Amino acid sequence: MNHNIISRTVHKNTRLGERYTEILHASGLKIFVYPKKCSSTYAILQVGLGSMDAEYLDAQGNARTMPLGTAHYLEHKMFENADGVNSDLRFSALGAECNAFTSYDRTAYLFNTTSNVKACLRELLRFVTHPYFTEESVERERGIIAEEIRGAADHPWERAYAQMIKAMYKQHTVRYEIAGSEQSIAQVTPELLYSCTDTFYLPSNMSLAVCGDVTPAQVLCAVDAELSSEYKQMQFAHKQFKESPCVQSTRAVSYMPVPKPVFYIGLKDVDISADPAERIRKDACMTLLFELIFSMSGKLCSDLYEQGQISYGMYYGYSINERVATGTAAGEAHDPEAVYAAVLAYIEKLKKEGIPQEDFERCKRVEYGNFVAEFDSPENIVNMLLSFADDGSEMLAYPSVMQSVTYELCNEYLHKCFDEKYMCLSVVYPEDKENQGGHDHE
Repeated sequence: MNHNIISRTVHKNTRLGERYTEILHASGLKIFVYPKKCSSTYAILQVGLGSMDAEYLDAQGNARTMPLGTAHYLEHKMFENADGVNSDLRFSALGAECNAFTSYDRTAYLFNTTSNVKACLRELLRFVTHPYFTEESVERERGIIAEEIRGAADHPWERAYAQMIKAMYKQHTVRYEIAGSEQSIAQVTPELLYSCTDTFYLPSNMSLAVCGDVTPAQVLCAVDAELSSEYKQMQFAHKQFKESPCVQSTRAVSYMPVPKPVFYIGLKDVDISADPAERIRKDACMTLLFELIFSMSGKLCSDLYEQGQISYGMYYGYSINERVATGTAAGEAHDPEAVYAAVLAYIEKLKKEGIPQEDFERCKRVEYGNFVAEFDSPENIVNMLLSFADDGSEMLAYPSVMQSVTYELCNEYLHKCFDEKYMCLSVVYPEDKENQGGHDHE
């Protein structure tokens, strides 16, 4: 018996034939093990620190701030070790590929390997819980991150997305870019990074998900070897932001050397339930609505494509957690304003006439199929496990949640959420359009 286990639950879905084990370790680390016979093992160690946490509350409830981009800067620096050997080199020596990323609400460290799984897990747990920073190494990274920031500013899709978020939100820190700015990262110091890891990089603020030819016992063996059984309580809380339901601007425009305008349509949703069950039901319903409105299988986009108004289908999706909820649709078009007008007109038509029953049933089948297809990839499984768990939900229960979405509920959310005052259009136009007028900021 492993005495370092606080709780252990096996989750099953007999219809899908899938199962995984969830464990709460004595250190506070949440562990998810998804045994699957496949050629490689994929693992993510996730920290509950993202760019949105540039503002947070300390243990006494006092407001604290960090320079924008601190979480991302920290992600870059965590691979360095006191002995001078970077952890990416150690993973390579073990035959593994490693990487990391920072999002709005989390920082993730990951590896993919076909061998030495236990050693890889131990290295992952070790370097993420043993930070090492020097003045020289932090300064050296500043130029690398500054170049990354400039590169994102020169990418039309990233710029269109960034200006869309800024147009939608006025108070929420989601409006700031994940990597920060060249001015904000100039304030990052080793002392700041150590303070950040002391506050956020605790096992009780981490989750480990592993998918591959592994057992819970093997994963626990690595965890026990690297983490103390002492539980340290988190000394921070996420800050809550008061946002108007309406976007602060319905248009965001810039100009770049692109052959054709790139656009994002954003939907701002501040109606976020405190109940995880309600959030996951809304997620299923809104995901279904985005499929219905923006997929090439629907009437709107198929008509726009046949008319030559869009180059191909749109990229679209909806996401929600306890802190932020947004929907997006993106694409290329000669006249994004005309496409946006068509989108708004189609939404109003659906509101007036009701969602066609056959479209509703088709989209439910599509979404169920999309969910099942994710189980072909260990990487997708791990990301889904953590995404659902972070928001207080259980991954294998999602099909029944989707099944419970009714026609009436979809129509209700269509009327409640899809309103022009909650939406905006962000466009990156070709530079030659800048002097032609007609694309002013609102």
